[in-house]
Amino acid sequence: MQPGLGGSVMKLLLVAPQGGVRAQLVDMLDEFCGELYVVDHDDEALAGLLPATAVGRARQGAVSARHGTFSLERCDLVLLCLDGSGLEGGRALIEGFHAAGGGNAPAILAVVGGEDLADRAALFRCGVDDYVAAPLVREELLARIFNLVGRHRSFDDARRARRQDFDRVLLQLARSVLPGSGRLQQALEEIAGQSARVLDAKASIWLLDAAGQLRCVAHGGTDGEKACECACPVLADVDFPAYFAALRGSRVLSVNDAAVHPATRELSRAHLAARDIVSLLDTPIRQGDRLLGVVCHEQLHLPRVWTVDEEAFAAGVGEQVARVLAAHEHWCANQELHLAKRVMQLAPVSIMITDAQRTIVFVNEAFEQMSGYLAHEVMGQSPRILSSGMHGPDFYEAMWQSIDRTGFWQGEIWDRRKSGERYPKSLMIKRLANGHGETSHYVGLALDVSVERAQQSQIEFLAYHDSLTGLANRSLFADRLRQAVARAERNGSRVAVLYLDVDRFKVINDSFGHEAGDRMLKEVAQRIHASIRDGDTLCRQGGDEFLVIVDDVVDVDSLSCVARRILDTVSLSFEHEGRDFSPTLSMGISIFPDDARDESELVKNADMAMYQAKDSGRNRYQFFTAELNRITRRKAEIESSLRSALAVKQGLFMVYQPKIALESGALIGYEALVRWSPSAGTLVPPALFIEIAEESHQIVALGDWIIDMVLDQVAHWQRGGCTVPPVAINVSPVQLRYPGLVERLAHACDRAGVDRRLIEIEITESVFVGDIDAARGLLQQVKAAGFKLTLDDFGTGYSSFSYIAMLPFDAIKVDRSFVSRLGENLKAASVLKAVIALAKELGLELVAEGVETEAQAAWLRTAGAEVAQGYHFGIPAKAADLIL
Repeated sequence: MQPGLGGSVMKLLLVAPQGGVRAQLVDMLDEFCGELYVVDHDDEALAGLLPATAVGRARQGAVSARHGTFSLERCDLVLLCLDGSGLEGGRALIEGFHAAGGGNAPAILAVVGGEDLADRAALFRCGVDDYVAAPLVREELLARIFNLVGRHRSFDDARRARRQDFDRVLLQLARSVLPGSGRLQQALEEIAGQSARVLDAKASIWLLDAAGQLRCVAHGGTDGEKACECACPVLADVDFPAYFAALRGSRVLSVNDAAVHPATRELSRAHLAARDIVSLLDTPIRQGDRLLGVVCHEQLHLPRVWTVDEEAFAAGVGEQVARVLAAHEHWCANQELHLAKRVMQLAPVSIMITDAQRTIVFVNEAFEQMSGYLAHEVMGQSPRILSSGMHGPDFYEAMWQSIDRTGFWQGEIWDRRKSGERYPKSLMIKRLANGHGETSHYVGLALDVSVERAQQSQIEFLAYHDSLTGLANRSLFADRLRQAVARAERNGSRVAVLYLDVDRFKVINDSFGHEAGDRMLKEVAQRIHASIRDGDTLCRQGGDEFLVIVDDVVDVDSLSCVARRILDTVSLSFEHEGRDFSPTLSMGISIFPDDARDESELVKNADMAMYQAKDSGRNRYQFFTAELNRITRRKAEIESSLRSALAVKQGLFMVYQPKIALESGALIGYEALVRWSPSAGTLVPPALFIEIAEESHQIVALGDWIIDMVLDQVAHWQRGGCTVPPVAINVSPVQLRYPGLVERLAHACDRAGVDRRLIEIEITESVFVGDIDAARGLLQQVKAAGFKLTLDDFGTGYSSFSYIAMLPFDAIKVDRSFVSRLGENLKAASVLKAVIALAKELGLELVAEGVETEAQAAWLRTAGAEVAQGYHFGIPAKAADLIL
């Protein structure tokens, strides 16, 4: 029993060469050691205890002694005799004992000679715990042995307790810190905090990012401290290659002094020294051979020697972080898998997955909606269940060959829904392979494109057809006419174009609304189509105009029969919202090659003929003739010349025709009339060039010029001291509807200094056409501005006594056609009497125009007419020829 050791048996290893000292030591120790093992410095048994580097042997084993087998784990003390061999001879053995024992290395007591006392400091640097010098004194030797063994056993107990604490913490982390819910950050923060507490050091966890740089993701402080900030935000391999190389090549990187250690020297200089970080215990985080990051423990201010147990704990922390990351990655993968499956179910694209044998194993909701099949109805089936029968075997064979060759196919395919309906879909098929490159699945993504195809067909239809009537439009007509003319040239046949325009369509459209107008156009289109042959082309040119191509014309009589049939069929009445409508057409006909040399001229000549039909009374057809062409060319020349005349204000001039009081013969006013002489000795009829001005939209410019000329002339008369009677200005219905006319008249009067009461505005009955309310509004504006209003040419077109009562006219001018027939036509006389009586009843002044004889004047005087105008009283004359 040994004193001071609590009654436990002491185990010693004596390493000494053969000789007196060895025998002396055995005698001194034998009584007090329960187990004593003795070996020589170069004993074969010693090689079994120490690493090969210590004794030059690779073999490991146990020392056999008198008390049985020995190992360093059971040893309390190594008594190393250096007498005669010196420090250098024992250095390798000392280092070998520490390396072999690891964290459980026994205490070492060195026995040295007197000459070795100078090397006492070196002994301790080599790892010797204490020494005793020769000559040996038994009591001193035993005291030192008991002291070392006692301290070593106490240290072992503390180390064992701390190791148990390490193991407990690691077990706790393994059980509790798993980010199954995706709380990775919380898990890493907990690991860093526990690690910092156990090792009493700053702790942080760094992970490699996508760029291969270490980034700090979690901190842990020591007990009573908060986690500190990292020394630097990122660590890059390119900046600290030695540090990264050491991490990749070691289980634990234990650094006592970072400033001098080769792996951390640059890191210390760049970041650690500034934060007073001296020692590091860094553990790589690995998955297999792949470096994921590092768990870093830092000691501040002073160097620290990390124990084997601390290094083992740090390694365990790194392994736990690796497990946490793997668990998180697995959790994320499961989440992604669940999400992917959910996304596939909710995707608007139809998804079908088959196995390698092309058996359906998955379909999503979009597939069910598109195909009409529920998932359980197609699972285990072949995709052939969707076959529409519209593709032959060659199609499918080529498709699967492409998939097997390239792993991919994309195209459009027709399938059949569960209801039997065929539909087009855009399909992409992708072949999936397993890890061995073998086909595992096929994935098909499909979109129902039936709506898009219908829309595309509609777009293509509308590109060549009229949206309202469904007839060919101008583009398709031009193509068809080009083909028809080419056939006629090739075959020596004839082709005709019929140009049709709905009579008075604007009246219907404006009076009864666009819905009624559209209904009329549809009715007309259907009736024309029913009147022509199947091979002929009917086109809506635009607005109320239609074109017909008649192929293989035999003769003019056959075309006349077609034209007559169209007119008769179209003119049949139809009912719309309780009203009966009877549309009529004006039609022009042109024949190739008789009337034209190409398609453009053929259509143009038919258009000319159509306008001639309108001028001839409407509801009729007109063949193109050379005379018609001459008239049309003449109109075109007049239009061009008139445009030039208005631009330079030459050739146009005003004349004035007097209006006379029938009873007294006194002058009571003038009507201003425009005349145009393009060249000396020529005069264009006013009716012709005014009509052309309206058709070519020059009437507004012409009307403005007339207003300025008349007002300047009235102002000139006034400045000359003349008494000026009222002067009438004719205003076209087109000009009246043009915005700003009333303001234009008022401004012109004010500029010229002319009293507005001296200006009469004459409007023809055509102003009533269309919207009567709009016409009344325009006329009321003219009246409110102070101008007198006269209804011109009453009785020629739209005469209605109800209109006269509704509109704010001051006078009625009866058309010359009634006056010219006095004495010849009793009906004309009766109408004149009725109009005169109506004017008096309504308080309107009545003017009879076109009076050319005294007999006509006398009849009008007797009938009660008050005012007359005509050649009998005076021809239109220039202002210079008038006497006021």
